Amino acid sequence: MQPNPFELLNVPMKFDVDAKALHRAFVAQSAANHPDRFVDPLDQADAADRSAAINKAYLTLKNPFDRASAMIALLADTPITDSKQLPPNLLMEMMEIREELEDAQASHNQAELDRLKQWADEQEKAYMQAIADALNTAVALPAADRSESLNKATEQLNALRYIQRMLEEFSE
Repeated sequence: MQPNPFELLNVPMKFDVDAKALHRAFVAQSAANHPDRFVDPLDQADAADRSAAINKAYLTLKNPFDRASAMIALLADTPITDSKQLPPNLLMEMMEIREELEDAQASHNQAELDRLKQWADEQEKAYMQAIADALNTAVALPAADRSESLNKATEQLNALRYIQRMLEEFSE
């Protein structure tokens, strides 16, 4: 099991993180656990391992997608991060959008490409907000009552992957 990145950085578990506060926590933990602060080789090795874990925790919490995945893994009673559940009709909608994208690319239709990019950006924002809402709700609930919120967050996270892959095509 992966260490809890929120505990490693001593920040509250919530989806909406303050980037500056997160960075301050990272710097503080990095300084406190830096291998050069220790003389004994075993202590240095332990500190190096902690430093690596702190770096990984920071990168995880800095990235909203990775932060959501970590929260789901930490909050779920059973592993659901491998779930492939998707919102109804998403696959059909994505197939249609992909077809529109391919047509726009083939015909070099910049106006259509811009429209599709805007659509994808709006979808990404909407999915991120739905994920944030579901995870912030899950954190506030007793463990026994989190299932519905975590399933919703997982479904939205899976859908977000499709949108992000599409957005990557605009960057290429």
